[in-house]
Amino acid sequence: MIRTLVYFLSVISFWGCVQPLKTGNNIFKKDSIIANNSLALQPDKFRTKFEQGIDFIASGNELFWILEIDFDKSMHFKMPDGFEIHTPAVEGVKAMDANVTRYNASTEKGTLTVQIQKLECINDMSGEKLGYTVTIDTKNKTDKEYRTYKGCGQYLADYRLHDIWLLDSINNKKMVAADFLKGIP
Repeated sequence: MIRTLVYFLSVISFWGCVQPLKTGNNIFKKDSIIANNSLALQPDKFRTKFEQGIDFIASGNELFWILEIDFDKSMHFKMPDGFEIHTPAVEGVKAMDANVTRYNASTEKGTLTVQIQKLECINDMSGEKLGYTVTIDTKNKTDKEYRTYKGCGQYLADYRLHDIWLLDSINNKKMVAADFLKGIP
């Protein structure tokens, strides 16, 4: 009974603090953003990338880098010194014993291996919490060895829905992956 009362009062306090966040022409309410999701901290940055078709974004601080993945089109790894690898999209390989997915692609410029692990990651410079730890291995055609980079990442699919469900049917009509651009939501 006391737990229920405390929970109820916490929910009421939270709802009382909700204020709209304005991004471009759209208005989002804080209650539509999942707690601990980085979108609550920087809605414009992630919303813009989502609207550009990016499905996953990651970055690191030690030797700053950024990774953008559109699972239907490409992976793009970029560093401020001009080094970048742009590869076609590849199918991820899931580990059997952990919540890890690995993407490996090669082009004439080099090789890019991206490992995404569902493990909370805290950006050591900003303190921002993201839902995934990312490890990237790159090898330029002229390099003898791989370079490894570590950082944090976030899926950008409809962030309000999180990643804990799969649409099965609507009005008793079974959903078919072919009916959607990026598979069944």
